[in-house]
Amino acid sequence: MVVTRFAPSPTGFLHIGGARTALFSWLYARANGGKYLLRVEDTDLERSTQAAVDAILDGLNWLGLTPDEPPVFQSIQADRHRQVAEELVTRGAAYHCPVTPAELQARRDEAEALRTKKAADGGLSDEDAQRLDELLKPYRSPWRDGRPLPDGAATVVRLRMPDEGSLTVNDRVQGPVTLRYAELDDLILLRSDGTPTYMLAVVVDDHDMGVTHVIRGDDHLTNTFRQTPIFQAMGWDAPVYAHVPMIHGPDGKKLSKRHGALGVDAYRDMGYLPEALCNYLLRLGWSHGDDEIISQEQAIEWFNLEALNKAPARLDFDKLNAVNAHYMAQADSDRLSDLYFAREEAQGLSETERSRIRAAMDVLKTRAGTVAALHDASRFLHEIRPIRLEGKAAKLLSEEGKQRVRDLVSRFGEVTDWSDAILKQVLTRYCEEMGIGIGKVGPLLRAALTGGAPAPDISIVLELLGREESLSRLSDQLN
Repeated sequence: MVVTRFAPSPTGFLHIGGARTALFSWLYARANGGKYLLRVEDTDLERSTQAAVDAILDGLNWLGLTPDEPPVFQSIQADRHRQVAEELVTRGAAYHCPVTPAELQARRDEAEALRTKKAADGGLSDEDAQRLDELLKPYRSPWRDGRPLPDGAATVVRLRMPDEGSLTVNDRVQGPVTLRYAELDDLILLRSDGTPTYMLAVVVDDHDMGVTHVIRGDDHLTNTFRQTPIFQAMGWDAPVYAHVPMIHGPDGKKLSKRHGALGVDAYRDMGYLPEALCNYLLRLGWSHGDDEIISQEQAIEWFNLEALNKAPARLDFDKLNAVNAHYMAQADSDRLSDLYFAREEAQGLSETERSRIRAAMDVLKTRAGTVAALHDASRFLHEIRPIRLEGKAAKLLSEEGKQRVRDLVSRFGEVTDWSDAILKQVLTRYCEEMGIGIGKVGPLLRAALTGGAPAPDISIVLELLGREESLSRLSDQLN
């Protein structure tokens, strides 16, 4: 059975790139009748916070990417990680090393000093050049081959990376990728205080959770070469890997805050719908022909790893807005009303205003690209009386303009079926009788009824405001 996992680090919000990884993992599991799991990788106890955990879980729940089992917290599995590290030592695949962080830093400092000398002098002596080459090689501890440990020395546990040969990873996105073992460090599995490192914990957890497929960003591709030898040393099958290119900004550069590298919660606050964001993220690195609008059901049916793109995807807010506008128009009107009324800008609305907006939502949702945009789209329904007209709007209310308003108030007053279609007929008949075009009364009525706020066709405005409010607003301009 296919088992995928999303494994965020709780040191911040759920990044938009992480949300895409979670979506791909969720879809692949659904498309193959498998399981999608969540693992919170909180081994960095100093930087991990409960607030970040809550933000990640909240973001995933909002997107509908809830795991099939309760989340696993990596830090709780530390005893198991230590057990595997010691087993690797017993198997001869790992070893205890007393080299301290200070000694390793001294190596780095020496290498930096030699690089500086090379740049300043235009070269190095043969002896210094040989020493620099040695320092720049992946680290191999002098204790890797059984040298007796100093008495009482604190030790880390390092993986004994093979010296010869190479490792090929048949990545489902990148294709076959090969790296020589000699280019890889003897990485630390257990720190001197006994805490497991990320590299060890990921391997043990993926094995113990039965993960068969790992979909993650291509910034983890190098980690795969470090982690695979651990699987091999334990005699475990490594998962199938699919490393997805990172999301870039519109300019093709690495995504940053100025591009929109925000948390999922920020997109929710901007008024995007979760189904729209999922649709957009799906197309941000995966394609199915020329289809842009893809329902969740279609996504589950069509999703596969072969269609994942090798090239970095570019964040495009214009496309996101277009996708969101589609889902806004299709969304349940009561749901959109509830989402809007929960927003900060809607907290001061009266019950009358809320009733008008809820009744008008079928129209408003086709004019607002986001839930946030519903505020401006519905402004003409707010309690804005008395409406004070200024500038060009005020000039429309000339004596001739006021007379036309009086005529229309009289005609509207006789209407019993207060509907868009009937009101449009009244306006059309009046214009025909007066020998004028709708352009002579439309702007006039719009100014009197909305004060210039964005609004749909004037007959629809009349219907949405209702008979009493419409006639009152028009009559106000005659006083």
